[in-house]
Amino acid sequence: MKTALQELKDKFMEAGTLADWMDDAFDEAIEKEKQQIIYAYDKGSTDWCNYDPERHGNQHPLGKDYYNQTFNK
Repeated sequence: MKTALQELKDKFMEAGTLADWMDDAFDEAIEKEKQQIIYAYDKGSTDWCNYDPERHGNQHPLGKDYYNQTFNK
């Protein structure tokens, strides 16, 4: 699976319309999107689930692990 920005960048590349400045802009936006996904996962899984390491153990997946497993295939 790819993020929306990764898909959009790929479409520009396939069409041959990705200028150098756009490539840099996409890379910056993709990194920001990545950080937002990681933050949201970490925040949501700890706040919503009331994660307690003593009760749930230390097997709590991190946002970066979720991102890598979901979007880096």
